[in-house]
Amino acid sequence: MLRKLNLRRNKKLQGIFPLAQKICGDFRKKIKLNVNTMNGITPKEKEVLSLLAKGLSSKEIASHLFISVHTVESHRKNLRFKFDAKNSSELIMKASEALM
Repeated sequence: MLRKLNLRRNKKLQGIFPLAQKICGDFRKKIKLNVNTMNGITPKEKEVLSLLAKGLSSKEIASHLFISVHTVESHRKNLRFKFDAKNSSELIMKASEALM
């Protein structure tokens, strides 16, 4: 009996995951549209992105902006999410394309 309930619950969950992925995908597309015009990022994220493009490390950026390294890492993470980038070099490439 318990096994049957677990199987039913697992089948229901399998139906939910594709829906959740679709919703997340749609949300990311909406964010991407904002980023194309650079409206989707904050002024501080723009500063971090600019310094990142100049080749500064997170520690150097933190020192330059008088914020913690953890805050810089949070901005970088948010930027990678907004630009749908896997790493910093892809982030800089996509940001430069968005500015054109």
